Amino acid sequence: MNPLVNAETGMLYTADSEFLAKIKYIQNPTSFTFIFYSMPKDDLPDVVYLMPGEDPNDYTSFYCETTNLFSQYHVPQTDHTWYLTETKACDLMSNRTEFRVDVSFSLNIKPEGSNLEKNITVVDFSVGGLKFISDTEFETGKTFSFIFSKGNAPIYLTALILQKRPTRKSGLYCYGCRFLDVHPQVESALRGFVFKENLLQIRTHK
Repeated sequence: MNPLVNAETGMLYTADSEFLAKIKYIQNPTSFTFIFYSMPKDDLPDVVYLMPGEDPNDYTSFYCETTNLFSQYHVPQTDHTWYLTETKACDLMSNRTEFRVDVSFSLNIKPEGSNLEKNITVVDFSVGGLKFISDTEFETGKTFSFIFSKGNAPIYLTALILQKRPTRKSGLYCYGCRFLDVHPQVESALRGFVFKENLLQIRTHK
């Protein structure tokens, strides 16, 4: 079976958000298959991020651990050989425990150890955390606090910056964060926001 038939286009980045290559890929039940037009000149880093598609405003990315074990697939019709490698551990969409919604709203946060607020743009939100973009670099492992006022009542939240993720824009940084010490009432309010936002998006796209 030709693996290119169901392959999609994506872009690979290093853990430091440096562009590696434009590739094709297939999402498997527990991994990704990366398909290269030509054999990479150097070994892939142990950890890479896959960004599906080429939309500069899409900040979806998947953490992947590589194997650097390649197989070849020759296409007789074009007389071209593609190079395939399968990843190990990945944070596949199916593995994400909390349902997430794509959003886009501005938020003022107060980083740990600072009295000054920073403005960020939230692009992904769930009951467990959020993903944001900013032209300011933040340190992973640090926390920040903010007032979330998108629900029925304002909520004070603290979040831990877990990962720095790539973007396709120079000077723009993306971070994945987890909420800390979320009490049941707060969790219920956040779940209500996620549910309503998802419902609104479904209605809008009909």
